[in-house]
Amino acid sequence: QTLDTYIDFMCPICNQFEQVYGPQMTQLRDDGTITQNVHPIAILNRVSNGTNYSTRAANAMYAVVVADYDKSHDFMQAMFANQPAEQSSGLTDEQILGVAEAVGITVTDELRADVEDQRYATFVNYMTAKTPIQPGQTKIGTPTIAVNGEVLASSQIPNELATLFE
Repeated sequence: QTLDTYIDFMCPICNQFEQVYGPQMTQLRDDGTITQNVHPIAILNRVSNGTNYSTRAANAMYAVVVADYDKSHDFMQAMFANQPAEQSSGLTDEQILGVAEAVGITVTDELRADVEDQRYATFVNYMTAKTPIQPGQTKIGTPTIAVNGEVLASSQIPNELATLFE
């Protein structure tokens, strides 16, 4: 069974979602109930003072997945723990790399280049364009959740995620 989550690192509701449901998602992944696919996207660049923080942060997540997959979940959680406010410039590339280091990821020259050169920015744009729209909505929103390919409206997400996979 699959759980797809579409997130924007500038989105405060995504951060709240991770705080509330993160432990449940981890448990469901760890016990083999689900395969979770996390899709960092960029819909909130407009609220980062021209720095394209959403794209840069999502790009960094993809770069971390390539560099050190086993620590990528820790990186995602740390990015939310260090989430900048909307209408701010967001974290610098150096600060994002510092978040990676703080969770035990070795910042190699390749990882640094992938973050600073936005190697995965085109992929971020592609994934953003492919993000499904929640039932009852007219545009992409985050977080968006799909269970076994079926997109849920926010109101359909139960307090206990496990009930979606019974």
